[in-house]
Amino acid sequence: MMPPPMPRFTPAQAGAEAKPWDDGEGGEGAFAGKSFSDKAVRNAFIRKVYLILTAQLLVTLAFVAFFLFHQPTKYWVQRNQWFYWCSYGTFLVTYIALVCCPSVRRKWPGNFICLLVFTLAFSYMTATISSFYSTNIVLIALGITAAVCTAISLFAIQTRIDFTMCSGLIFALSMVLFFFGIACIIVYSVWGPNYILRCVYGAVAALVFSL
Repeated sequence: MMPPPMPRFTPAQAGAEAKPWDDGEGGEGAFAGKSFSDKAVRNAFIRKVYLILTAQLLVTLAFVAFFLFHQPTKYWVQRNQWFYWCSYGTFLVTYIALVCCPSVRRKWPGNFICLLVFTLAFSYMTATISSFYSTNIVLIALGITAAVCTAISLFAIQTRIDFTMCSGLIFALSMVLFFFGIACIIVYSVWGPNYILRCVYGAVAALVFSL
């Protein structure tokens, strides 16, 4: 039985492009008259987005862990792929609503309700796909990323240091991740799976994702 296709990770998982100065009604709230070049605005934005993203990743991590280690659930989702396609449809509808409808993503509480539905649908799809493979790399990557998001959120809350200007590192680390993945494929084909390489690859992927 072939696993269903993997959904592409989207910007909606990170808060659907919400502006840090939105007050929930499409206004500017406490950041009225301030631009994103203001360090305080950027730190507030980082704090908001990363805390939301950390919560989403923890939900996804819980789904994946449960589907991997609870055998009855693992067998059920593999034999009932119609539920996966239902969640896929829910994922697409909520994603389109968050991206294309400013009235949905900028008004409370509808934006959080829509984001919650999106997260649950995405988590179910990720966990279903993970259940087809006998590997812990998904848990490793998700766990590391959730921990990094939590740490960055706490750092953004407590510090005045501006660390948003990291665009130059993204390309370099993306290339490192790409070629490291090729090296892992070669190692796996010659010497078999390597648990240490899996951990390192998951950590590098989490770093690139965080940037």
